[in-house]
Amino acid sequence: MRETERILVEVLKLLAETVDAKDHYTKGHSERVRGYATVIGQKLGLSEKEVKLLAISAELHDIGKAKVMDEILKKPSHLNHEETLEIYRHPIYSFEITKDLPGFEEVANILLYHHEYFNGSGYPFGLSGEKIPMLSRIITVADVFDAMTSKRVYRKRRYSDKEALNYLKNNSGKLFDPDVVKAFLSAYEEGLIFMERGNYYYNHNIYPRALKHYREALKAMKDEKMIYEVKMRIAEIYNRQRNFDTAIKILRDGLKSNNPYLGIYYLELSNTYYYMDELNKMKKYVEKALKENLSFTQKIRAMRHLIIYHHRKGNPEKSLELYRKIELMIDRYYKELRKEKINIYDIPEQINIRTNIDIEKSRLYDIVGRVMRDLGFLNEGINFFEKSIEIKTLLGDFIGKSISLSGLGETYLLMEDYETAYAVTLESLSLSKMINNNLGIYLSHLKLLEIASLMGDFKTAEKHLKFLTMYRKKVFMPDGEQRFNLSKGIYFFSKGDYRKAETLLKLVEKESKNKYRKSLARLYIARIYKNKGDKKNAEKYYKECIKMLKHFRMECLLKSIEEELKNV
Repeated sequence: MRETERILVEVLKLLAETVDAKDHYTKGHSERVRGYATVIGQKLGLSEKEVKLLAISAELHDIGKAKVMDEILKKPSHLNHEETLEIYRHPIYSFEITKDLPGFEEVANILLYHHEYFNGSGYPFGLSGEKIPMLSRIITVADVFDAMTSKRVYRKRRYSDKEALNYLKNNSGKLFDPDVVKAFLSAYEEGLIFMERGNYYYNHNIYPRALKHYREALKAMKDEKMIYEVKMRIAEIYNRQRNFDTAIKILRDGLKSNNPYLGIYYLELSNTYYYMDELNKMKKYVEKALKENLSFTQKIRAMRHLIIYHHRKGNPEKSLELYRKIELMIDRYYKELRKEKINIYDIPEQINIRTNIDIEKSRLYDIVGRVMRDLGFLNEGINFFEKSIEIKTLLGDFIGKSISLSGLGETYLLMEDYETAYAVTLESLSLSKMINNNLGIYLSHLKLLEIASLMGDFKTAEKHLKFLTMYRKKVFMPDGEQRFNLSKGIYFFSKGDYRKAETLLKLVEKESKNKYRKSLARLYIARIYKNKGDKKNAEKYYKECIKMLKHFRMECLLKSIEEELKNV
């Protein structure tokens, strides 16, 4: 029954999101109302069970609008009498949708009364005062604040926070429960509403807006624990924006014994150094993180970093051993989870845990796909990438999916299936464009330039090269200039312009900090000398490349390159 209830909650949440998405003005409304309502409930000192009940009710509060015609919901002009009555019925529709569902009896009653006003002037029944359930009164305030401060089809502008707060104050004891208004105002003054807004935008990868609200939250916050939490989020955003110096400063400033999120700070520092390609520092901080009190999903993330470390250090056996250990941990965790006695209010939290585990599993599959690919098990690598893509598609993780597609494209490239490699990488590019992921766009064009060059399609390659030449200043990444030089060098090599290719590739060999990138540069330099008939230099560069690939245990490339060396 627990699995049935979990699926039921997921379906209801999806329905609530669909209702919000029917009109782009209300997109995300229910999610924000849930956040504001939860903060109010905590300020009022509600029990943990009541806060969980409040959260699920707030997220589903407008679910009845699924039965209201779009023509009414999206009507920009004044509603007539019949249309107004239909809008007034939506709490009843919400009640009807949920009342007969197992475990949803309390939720249904809260939804039924969330448009009742304290003085009895609300709808659908005109209840007043404490006759209205407390949780319904809380949702009313959260709902009104978000509606007023968001755009709506039926008015010319959104209200400012100040206007919305004054409206709540002026109608405290009239439309709204004065205790609820007081709790909301207190939460706003303490920066908690800004924090919830920041969380909303962060969860939807809208990082500039998230940063803006997190900074506003910090101006007002006095609670030390929450300050650490917000600063951690800010550091995570800077990492995603490739502003590593700022992220490191924030995270290092937070490495204090009174920081309740110390383990996560260490983990995020590990992530920063991974992005910067500083593997030893990455390992140092992930080991510190594992000594702290991490959640289950955070522990998986930390172990995933160790898998990356051992893979990049040329120890694939250790990587695969850790992967198998994590798979067993996840299986045991799910078995224990199924034994727990839970009620309907715990299910959203379980859904979040399962989602986070699925995210981590998909990232694990990407890494193991690379390990398998490097070891020469290309079909197994493809299977892992495809498993990752399937999870990310279901979760709507478009950034992650584009990364997995890129890995899949590189695998087909190793198989010399250039057409499939190009098609898969092009799909990765399309996803990056859809979500305005500048780094993903840039990396996809780099790989497409290489593939088109190796296919001999120089007209297409030149289009990618032209784009990259203009676009590369928009993107910061470690070793970014040498990545560009490598792809450009492969282009000139494929065209037979060995002079330009050699100049670029030797620059990569000299200046790149990435050992694998150096080895690829050496491979193409060796091929240049081979084609020019310079056997001595060709052998020298082939052997240097082979030495590096042996270090990385890249068996697939090794076999083909050793064959090339024999034919010099």
